[in-house]
Amino acid sequence: MGLHYRKSVKLDLFRVSIGKSVLGFSVGGRGFRDSESSRGRKYNNSSIPGTGVGYRKSASSCLVLLT
Repeated sequence: MGLHYRKSVKLDLFRVSIGKSVLGFSVGGRGFRDSESSRGRKYNNSSIPGTGVGYRKSASSCLVLLT
């Protein structure tokens, strides 16, 4: 595994993640989040807060808040 870097800036329900070759955006709160990667891929994320358990689905057929 190589060295990596990621910085995340959170502004209420909006989050921007910045890394070596990444710029991603996401909208949502604890448990549910819609996101878009720097490559234009869209995802729906759901999780159980505080457990580390979650599920991510490609949003090609789902409603995404960032469109």
